[in-house]
Amino acid sequence: MYKHDGWHLLPGAPKTWYTAFFGGWAAVVPENDTMSHQVDRVACPCRPFWDPLHNILQHYAFDGRDLIERLERGFPIR
Repeated sequence: MYKHDGWHLLPGAPKTWYTAFFGGWAAVVPENDTMSHQVDRVACPCRPFWDPLHNILQHYAFDGRDLIERLERGFPIR
C-alpha cells in the first residue's frame, strides 16, 4: 500500500495497526502510516510508549489516527 519512492500513503489505503512479536515483548505499530517506524526501537521518531507491565512498545501514528481513535472512544487526548 506504499509507494516505494518515499513511503507516501496511497489514497484509499486502510488505516489499521499490526503487532510485531519479539522475544518476550511486542510492538504495536500503525500500518500505512505517512512515515516509516523503527518497530523494535524506543528511539523511533514517533516517541513510542513502553508499557513495562505488559512488555508492549506502543508506537504513535504520524498521521494522527491514534488521536482520532481516542476521541471517538471518549478518552482525552494526552
